[in-house]
Amino acid sequence: MERPERPIEFRTMLILYILLGIAVALTIHFILLSSPAYNWIS
Repeated sequence: MERPERPIEFRTMLILYILLGIAVALTIHFILLSSPAYNWIS
């Protein structure tokens, strides 16, 4: 069951993966660099 045209699902998967990656990165940053994270970002 493989269809070549699946732009919506592919886009949704990409967005989900990007959001998950950003959330994980932010969580790790705030956990490891709780206070210095603010200086790093700004």
